[in-house]
Amino acid sequence: MALISLTTILLTLQLALTVTLGASGHLKCTPESFTSNLPPSATLEAVSRVPENGTYGEGPLVDIPHPENATNIPSLCAVTVRVQSSPSSSYRLGLFLPDHYESRFLMIGNGGFGGGIHWFDMAIGPRNGMAALSTDTGHNSSATEADWALNHPEKQIDWGWRAVHGSAELGKDIITAYYGKSPGHSYFMGCSTGGRQGLKEAQNFPETFDGVIIGAPAWWTTHLNPFLTRVGLTNLSPTSPTYISPTLFPIISQHVLFQCDALDGHIDKIISRPDLCHPDFSPLLCSSSSSSSSPCLTQSQITTLQNLYSPPTNIHPGLSPSSEPQFSSLLSNTLSPYGLGYIRDFLLNNPTFSPQDASTLDSLITLADQLNPGNASANYFEGMIDYAKRGGKVLLYHGMADGLVPMDGTILFYTKTVETLDKLGMVPEIDDWMRMFLIPGMQHCFGTPVEVGTNAPWYFEGPFQGFSLKSLPDEQTQDGNVIRQMIQWVEEGNQVDNMVARTWKDSFDPESEGKKVANISKWKGNWESTYDA
Repeated sequence: MALISLTTILLTLQLALTVTLGASGHLKCTPESFTSNLPPSATLEAVSRVPENGTYGEGPLVDIPHPENATNIPSLCAVTVRVQSSPSSSYRLGLFLPDHYESRFLMIGNGGFGGGIHWFDMAIGPRNGMAALSTDTGHNSSATEADWALNHPEKQIDWGWRAVHGSAELGKDIITAYYGKSPGHSYFMGCSTGGRQGLKEAQNFPETFDGVIIGAPAWWTTHLNPFLTRVGLTNLSPTSPTYISPTLFPIISQHVLFQCDALDGHIDKIISRPDLCHPDFSPLLCSSSSSSSSPCLTQSQITTLQNLYSPPTNIHPGLSPSSEPQFSSLLSNTLSPYGLGYIRDFLLNNPTFSPQDASTLDSLITLADQLNPGNASANYFEGMIDYAKRGGKVLLYHGMADGLVPMDGTILFYTKTVETLDKLGMVPEIDDWMRMFLIPGMQHCFGTPVEVGTNAPWYFEGPFQGFSLKSLPDEQTQDGNVIRQMIQWVEEGNQVDNMVARTWKDSFDPESEGKKVANISKWKGNWESTYDA
């Protein structure tokens, strides 16, 4: 008897799992198809038929953080459901149920404190034959607004973990009822808060997802958010001798780039070896001959800079060299809303609280560790081991030029996971189920500094990346599509050794000339060859 290859078997199984509804999709996309399958806690809000190459979204009033519509999507059924999570809280979830369905489920994460269904990023699912889901985490707000959490512990819990878990479970039930079979595999993709959400679900409920794609995770909520406030506090008052005017940030950025660009052996306007970059700001030190026409820094200002890169070790890893172009988000006369909002509206329930010094912030971190509002922090590392043991896969990535969530925080997460593996003497090895990629030149979740130009490819169809583009690229190749890479790893055992990133002459316009592609090598626990242009 002839031998049948594993690839043939897998392809045959996949075809068996593929459902193409065609005309029947029109008949099934009705309220009656869903109401009978919802639990008592859930209410159907909307059902809409979307034609081929259609558009769907809820607009800026209903969906403040994600006003962009999903466009050019395959024919599908869009469904919105509200779930009562407690007597005083509820959350919404949205589903895209495509006519062409390959028996896969994809959940999309959120960003910051934002409360809205991310319809735009959900379109990644149907474009890849997947049913897709997103939740508003129980409120409607921008990414920087946290006042909805004030004196609302149940809403904090929804945002912290409950809305993600409940939406994923109910979403799978709805998908099963709609297609007549449960998803063969389930995936999650998120960046920033979305990264935290995916890690939290993997730790606490390891059976939910087979693979999670985690970008720039804001995983250590009790430390990261107060740390962001602490950073801003060091540069808050323009009358302080330590204050650095935002007009000096470009000078600082250029100075760091000049010193550290070539540390990887290439002069390309990218700092690819931040581990070797220890900026010396003494050339910028003001002297008696300095004039207003030649910008300079005082010794007190230089001390402020040094503290940004190397804060006290018990708080949170500091910002990395190359994050300077995003300094204005944390250091411009006002405290970060991500930090101050968390302290006021989650931790203290005091909307007028105003921290005065760093020591106050340090004591608040201790309190945050004790209370962990919303149980949001994703620091249950033993849970990651449980996720690995059941066969789950994790693809971690972080932009080296991230000025909002420090890259070294993700390295810390990876290191803590390895330490937990070693402590428990467990298998599998970290490389069998978790891969980490550090993206040179990429900022928070997407994009690069303007001066970098096409030197730093960053687009791989990840979360929050598509909406920043003027148009979606025509080609969605297997190698340049991170969700397809994860699918191959989970379902076919093809480990992800490289992420393939793209950019263009206009970094946000795929129709512009000068496309550049780069292979980003996996993190090896050291800084050897992360970037291959």
